[in-house]
Amino acid sequence: MATKKQKPRAGTTRRGSKSTRSRQSKAATKKDKHKPTPRQLMHKDAARSGLTPTDCKKLGFKPLTPKENVNLTGERNAVPGYVMPYFHINKKPIKTAWRRRNLETPSGKFGSVPSDPSKWRYTGPKNALPHLYFPANFGNWLALAKDVTEPIFITEGEKKAACLCKNGFAAIAVPGVWGWKSKKHDVRIISDFDWIDWGDADNPRPVYMCFDNDVIIKPQVLGALNALSRELLAMSAEVFIKYLPDGPLKGADDFIVAKGADAFDDLPEIPFAGSEALWSFNERCVFVEKYAFVYDLKTRRNYDSINKLSFAFADLIHHVPK
Repeated sequence: MATKKQKPRAGTTRRGSKSTRSRQSKAATKKDKHKPTPRQLMHKDAARSGLTPTDCKKLGFKPLTPKENVNLTGERNAVPGYVMPYFHINKKPIKTAWRRRNLETPSGKFGSVPSDPSKWRYTGPKNALPHLYFPANFGNWLALAKDVTEPIFITEGEKKAACLCKNGFAAIAVPGVWGWKSKKHDVRIISDFDWIDWGDADNPRPVYMCFDNDVIIKPQVLGALNALSRELLAMSAEVFIKYLPDGPLKGADDFIVAKGADAFDDLPEIPFAGSEALWSFNERCVFVEKYAFVYDLKTRRNYDSINKLSFAFADLIHHVPK
């Protein structure tokens, strides 16, 4: 026997009715009012590198809504972000060069979260030749490029270079540790380096390489630092390695924000030419602390004593003068 359909009680609505959807829409609108805008998120991220909203304006940083992010990068599941434009040494914009920074973690397939931030945090134009990043908050790059007595710092990442420039260090950046060459375009070193006079044998320009403090434990990163340092030596520059101490202050910007520019200036600097053998050894071998042995990445052998290690690398032993 069919039962009579009951009417909803007074003051209630059926699921999915117009009234329910209206309340849900108002709740979502109210929630969005309290959500930070892409510009606010951009300023918060830049502040971690010691950069103010005024600095962001000088540097040309532009916030991106998720839709604008999709239009720029073509990535799915886009989130708010911002774009950092690149400039020629004469401060004219390079239309084919920029870097996008995501400000939230995008969801992967089936709502999963990508585990490696390097896979989603930054991106640039696809299939484009990389460029050096000359921060627009520096005074006169053209004049500095001609004066070989002026030191130049080279780091990995745009905000780090901008932070260094703000604090009195002329710094340029590569967009990633290998972002100064292109295997795809068969370019050993990008032509942007030709914009700078690196000096000669009698008057070399001092160059300070300052990568993140985990460079010593990442063979690929260390290899990139060594390779770029060798290229700069070949161009007559005098290359130094600027050491950042172990700890949570990973990059130059983190260190300067926490400790100040003077403390950064006081950090040790080692001439690359005098210690290249040591850097080559560090690039090839890693120390496995848990098992107390040295592992050779080239031959895939373990060395558990100093005698075995000395015998295997007799031709690479380098005595650093005291």
